[in-house]
This record gives sequence, C-alpha cells and structure tokens, in this order.
Amino acid sequence: MGIWTVLLVGIGVSADAFAVSLARGLKIRQLHLSQALLIGCAFGLFQGIGLHELLVLAVATSIDALAVGISLALLEVNIWLTATVIGVITFVLSTAAVFIGHRVGVRYQRPAEIIGGVILIGIGILVEHLSA
Repeated sequence: MGIWTVLLVGIGVSADAFAVSLARGLKIRQLHLSQALLIGCAFGLFQGIGLHELLVLAVATSIDALAVGISLALLEVNIWLTATVIGVITFVLSTAAVFIGHRVGVRYQRPAEIIGGVILIGIGILVEHLSA
C-alpha cells in the first residue's frame, strides 16, 4: 500500500473524529491550546491504535478504525507506519476542528447547532435509505 493510500485512509478514518471535535469546539466558551491538544491526542491515540466523556467519544469514533485495522491485517502493509500516519492525521484534524468549532461557536452558536443537527439527521436518513 502506497503512502498516498495510507494518507487517504487516515483522512477517511478521521472524518468522524473531526466532526465530533468540531462539535466539541462549538461548546467551549474559553478555548485554551491545551484543551484542543488534549482532544486531538485522545482521538489521535484511539484512531491510531481521557477523560470521562471525551474518552467515550474517542472510543466510539474508533469503531471504524477497528474495521480498517482488520482489513489492513489481511494486506501486506507496515502496520506501525500506517497506524502512526492515521493517528497523526486524526490528531491534526481533530485539533484543528476544535479551533474551527470554537470560532464558529463564538460567532454563530445557535445557527451552527441547528445546521449541525440538520446535517446529522440528513446523514441518518441517507444511511437508512442506502442500507435498505
């Protein structure tokens, strides 16, 4: 598996962690770099291979990473490199998402929550129709 494939898998696997981090950033009123780094580390650590609610969110978003890991076990890949790349990508995207979510939340808290809810409902409807 080439490095571009690993990078694309890392981005795909980290999409849910990005979304959760974005939502988390929306709720934080006083954002500190340490908070964003902690969230990024939690998601990056769990996606690549803590705290109360954050730990539960990180584990929940790692279920798709488990499926990818099982698939990768069947291929001839450098698992350590792949896991590290996925973890780093998830860390970077999750940390960035917290900052983006915070910026949006400070300016547009109520509309952002409504739009986020509508998007999640739309995804649920789409998944339901595609799986039927």
